[in-house]
Amino acid sequence: MRRVAEGESFAITVNGRAVADVVPHRKGTARRQFVPVGELTEAFAAAPVPEPATWRAELAVADEVFGPDEPTDRFGPDTR
Repeated sequence: MRRVAEGESFAITVNGRAVADVVPHRKGTARRQFVPVGELTEAFAAAPVPEPATWRAELAVADEVFGPDEPTDRFGPDTR
């Protein structure tokens, strides 16, 4: 890790096959974990407010394409 911190990169291999790269961290590439309330309020204020009927119709179309949003347990009792 010291060498990576100094700028060196490494490829991690398993049985001679590269599976991961260890590279120095680049500032500004990490996802923000906190968004200030002011920014969030501005973003929501600028978003259009859909009509309820239109919104329900769009959800129905999405359910036809992607399936319903109800969570399923793929390891549940019906799985064999």
